[in-house]
Amino acid sequence: WRKKQALDFPIAINLSSIQFNQNDLASRTLKVCELHKVPTAAIEFELTESAVMSKPDEAVFMLQELRKLGIRIAIDDFGTGHSSLSYLKKLPLDILKIDRSFVRELHTDSDDVAIVETIVALSKVLKLELVAEGVELEAHVTLLRSFGVDSAQGYLFSKPLPAEEFINFFSQRTDTIAALNDH
Repeated sequence: WRKKQALDFPIAINLSSIQFNQNDLASRTLKVCELHKVPTAAIEFELTESAVMSKPDEAVFMLQELRKLGIRIAIDDFGTGHSSLSYLKKLPLDILKIDRSFVRELHTDSDDVAIVETIVALSKVLKLELVAEGVELEAHVTLLRSFGVDSAQGYLFSKPLPAEEFINFFSQRTDTIAALNDH
């Protein structure tokens, strides 16, 4: 995609706890990026809270190694695992992703509103980018924007696409964004 279409955006890769706990993850990642001529800054690893919290001390070390390479780190499905706030503040993270279970009824459930607002406040204090998952309604976008959420993903924007369809989809969106910015 980078060679053919000059697309410049990060690629998010979900890592399982087994993959994350492999000692050579950082060196293997670097080798793969060099082989395919992909800058490490274009890679974002997504990990669940459970994957990170299963061995928190080792996780801090591994995350530091990955960050040294320029790889961005996201905690996926935030709020559904068993986070320790004392470890959360120590982890070298870039992004928290609000789990879709808190977004689904956001427009009608005051408990979900309270949880999302709390996650927003936490992300701001820890200086982390915040992404909402599972956005399916314009009402979700309106609320999330009013709370200060940085970005969103979900079926409102697109269903998952095969690689061949993605380039066309992304190119159309890029043209629209560029046209809006010109005005």
